[in-house]
Amino acid sequence: MQNKICFIFKLLLLWLFGVSTASAQARKNFLQEVSVGAFGGVNMSQVRFLHNSTAYSTMIGDQSLFNKRGGTFGVSARYISQDHFGVIFDLSYTSKGYREIFRPRNGEDVRLVGLKEKRVDFNGVDLDRTISYLDIPILAHIYFGSKSRFYVNIGPQMSFKLSEKDKSIINETQKEILTMADPRINQSIATDKVDFALHAALGYDLHLEKVSAMLELRWAYGVHDLY
Repeated sequence: MQNKICFIFKLLLLWLFGVSTASAQARKNFLQEVSVGAFGGVNMSQVRFLHNSTAYSTMIGDQSLFNKRGGTFGVSARYISQDHFGVIFDLSYTSKGYREIFRPRNGEDVRLVGLKEKRVDFNGVDLDRTISYLDIPILAHIYFGSKSRFYVNIGPQMSFKLSEKDKSIINETQKEILTMADPRINQSIATDKVDFALHAALGYDLHLEKVSAMLELRWAYGVHDLY
């Protein structure tokens, strides 16, 4: 019985040694990758006014991802250190912001905005604010496949505000209404020029020997007050 146990134990040691040797050999044969490139695309954004109460619901316009569009472009560096895993560093200019549209609700012909004391028709008004950022995400890169790859990126992003522009066209009466109690502004909170966000992406990479063509869908959720 003892001889059988010793024999099995020796086989187990040989098997573990063989597995570890094969793993080390595979790691030794793996070619690390370093790539640098440029990218560009369309950015769609919206904001949430977290401090609003229901009393201001009529003063806020309707938003969607599709009615505020901007551009994004930059450079990207990718380092793949081992099979199926790497890191990505981006530096990009991105046009963000929000666009609210005021249209009639509940079958009405007008869109009244304001407090109970005074309301003004805002039908047809668009409040459009563009905010430009320098985005710097640092992402974990997880991919599946060899030449044809599907991948997931996830990690933190830091954004620095470069400029902002308001394209809204409103008359003096409408401006007075927003000045009285603009629900977009919380006077007790200082706005930040630096935004922190969670950044994630899904993509496809046609990985050739010297060139890669990538198609990617990105999502970022910022957490700081911007207005």
